[in-house]
Amino acid sequence: EILRTLAIQLLDFVQLIRCLTIPPYGWTPWTSRITQLVDFINVMVGVCEIVVPRYTWTGILVVMCCAGIINFLNLMHKFRKGHFDSGWRVSLHNYLYTFLVPFLFPTVLGLIITPVECLWSDVKQSLSVSLRGDGAGCTPFAYPEVMVTVPAMVSAIIFVMWAITLTLLAFTLNPLSVKMGAFVSSRVELKFLYFKTLVVALPYASPFITPIACNVLLFLSMFYVVYNHLSILPFHRHIINLLRGGTYFSMLWLSFGALIFSSLQLIQGQWDPRTFPPDGLYQSLQWAVLGCVPLAFATGMWNVNSARNGLYALLDRLYGECEVQKLMVEHKGQPQALMTKRLKESEVESILPAPQKLNISKRSPYEKFYDVRWEGKRAFASSMHASTCARVLLYRRDEANNK
Repeated sequence: EILRTLAIQLLDFVQLIRCLTIPPYGWTPWTSRITQLVDFINVMVGVCEIVVPRYTWTGILVVMCCAGIINFLNLMHKFRKGHFDSGWRVSLHNYLYTFLVPFLFPTVLGLIITPVECLWSDVKQSLSVSLRGDGAGCTPFAYPEVMVTVPAMVSAIIFVMWAITLTLLAFTLNPLSVKMGAFVSSRVELKFLYFKTLVVALPYASPFITPIACNVLLFLSMFYVVYNHLSILPFHRHIINLLRGGTYFSMLWLSFGALIFSSLQLIQGQWDPRTFPPDGLYQSLQWAVLGCVPLAFATGMWNVNSARNGLYALLDRLYGECEVQKLMVEHKGQPQALMTKRLKESEVESILPAPQKLNISKRSPYEKFYDVRWEGKRAFASSMHASTCARVLLYRRDEANNK
C-alpha cells in the first residue's frame, strides 16, 4: 500500500513538472528538455511512438475513455434498477478510473488533444503533415484533419467531466483513499484536478492571452489548493497528507517561478523564451528555481505537519480544560458559574493529579489581553475547522498514523 501511494505521488509529481515547464509559461526549451527526460512516462510514450505512431495513441485512449464512460453509465443504470451483481463491470470501472485519472491524467489528456498540439508547439510533427505530407503546416481544423480533431476535442471534454464526476462522487475509487465514503478527501482532489486541467489546457490559449495571465491563473488556483489542503488535511493517513502537501507546494513554487519569468519577459520585451541564450542570467534563474523544488517539497511537508500539530495542541487544550473543570467540581465543589473563566496554568497543575501527557501552552500578555484567535470565545474558527478537528481526533487513535 505504501509503494502504491508513493507511485501515485511520483507519477503526479513528474508529469506536472513536465507540463508546467514549457515555453508558453515562460520556460526555455533547454529547461523543458530536462523536465521531459525526468518524466519517465513521457520517455516511455516517446519510445512507444517509434513503433506506434503518436496519433494512434490518441485513438487508443479515446476508445479507452469511451469504454470507461459507457461502463460507468451502464453501472449507474443497473444500480438504479437494483441489480448489484455486476462484479466484473465494477472491477473494470475501478481499473480504468485508476489508470486514466489518478495515475496518468495529464499525459492522457495531453495525448487525446494531440491533434491541436501544433498550435503552440513545433516539437512534434503536426497532424496536417502526417496526413498531407511535408509543407502542410498546422491546420487542425481544415479538411481532412477536422475529422480527427473534433472527435478528439469532444472526447477530451467528456473525459474531463467524467474524471470530475468520479472524483467528486466516487472518491473511494482513488487508491489514495483508504476509507469508504471519503467525500471530504475529494474536495481537495477535485480542486487539484481542476489545476491539472488548467495546466494542460492553457497552452492552447497562449496565442490569445499573455503568459502572465496564464501563470496568474495557475498560481492562484494552486494557492487555493494549498490553502484547502492545509485547512482540511483531507487524507486519512498522515504520510499521504505529507506527500500531497509537498507536491502542492512544489507546484505552487513552479507556478510562482513561471510568473516571475513571464514578468521578466514583459520587462525585456521578449515574449519568445527561445531568444534567451542558454548561458545567460535568465536560464540561470530557471536552473535555480528547479533546484529549489526539493526545498519547496520539504516546506510543504513541514507546513502539513505543523498544521496537524496545531490541531493536536488544540484538542489537548480542550480536553485538558474539560478534565480540569470536572475535577474542580469533584474536589473543590466550585459552582458551575465560576468555571466559565479561562484557567491559568498554575490552577491546572494544582488540580490535575499528574499531567504528564498534557501540553499546556502559555499565552503571552498580548494574546491574553486581545485573544487574537478568539480561543476564549469559541473553540473552532469555522465549521470546516471543527470538522477537521473531529476527523483528526478520530484518526489519532491509529498509532501507526502518529509516526
